[in-house]
Amino acid sequence: MKKGNEGGHVFDYIKTGRDCFYNLVGTVHGNLGKTNSLIGAATSKTILQNSSDLQPYLGMIGVILRHIDGYEGIIDKEFYISILKANLSGYEIVLLNYAMFSDVIDDDFKTLISKYNLLSSLDPKKVKSKDYIYANKKEHTHNGQLETYT
Repeated sequence: MKKGNEGGHVFDYIKTGRDCFYNLVGTVHGNLGKTNSLIGAATSKTILQNSSDLQPYLGMIGVILRHIDGYEGIIDKEFYISILKANLSGYEIVLLNYAMFSDVIDDDFKTLISKYNLLSSLDPKKVKSKDYIYANKKEHTHNGQLETYT
């Protein structure tokens, strides 16, 4: 909401910062309804339509996860993962959850999301259907191998 010319509140459709994730999740939901597609296809379409913003964002999260994962015995991984998780908004988590069903992020990235339980704070009320919740899964298929995390 913002102030209009006459002092009243006007709804602002343009979202910036973390507020944009609310709209992006809404776009995924809209793509589901329009095309009657699967969640992975609807998510891929939304991410590709907004690739100039989302590809660098997803790439940054992937780089952070790969760096944390690559430091064996040198750093407290759980500490750094907790910092990353604490900085994700509710709708960022929903979008990452939906991305797990799509082909826009690679299997290595999906494996790290599962391994570090990055989606553990997913609010099921923000997800279109319980069938679209990937966050509770503690396993992921990577290169044809089932990987399970505790």
